[in-house]
Amino acid sequence: MVSLYRSMSVYDRPATTTVDPSLALSAKAAVSAALRLALSWKDAAAAVAKVTTVINTTPVTPALPEYSLSEVSAHCTSDDCWLVIYDRVYDVTNFLNEHPGGEYIILEFAGRDATIAFRGTRHGKDSYQMLEKYLIGDLIASERLYRTSTTSPTSNSFSS
Repeated sequence: MVSLYRSMSVYDRPATTTVDPSLALSAKAAVSAALRLALSWKDAAAAVAKVTTVINTTPVTPALPEYSLSEVSAHCTSDDCWLVIYDRVYDVTNFLNEHPGGEYIILEFAGRDATIAFRGTRHGKDSYQMLEKYLIGDLIASERLYRTSTTSPTSNSFSS
């Protein structure tokens, strides 16, 4: 049943379906970010679809350690560089010299949330897959913007 809902647009879902409020906030934040990145109304639908796909296909792994934004902010140099992208924490120190756009672009967001900047450059699927090898943890639940629990936004999020 959950996979059926993933393939349906919000407007096609049955009227009796309700969304878990904690997950609705996450979706609202994602849609808001996508709309800010869109160049036109025509691009807006595509941007929302891309952000939704990324969020729905990137599971939260409960086994990973959790970090606060203040802990992440301590790692903001070229010798120790962490980023937050979609509420996940990445240690990209070893990737700085390999980044095609130059290390200064990553260092601009070192120790901070780089989600909007990452999305704004329209990275492809390969970039998201590459991120996985640098994944070291998740943000603590109270500081997450895109995920508000330890489950992915689509798992068991609807009730009849």
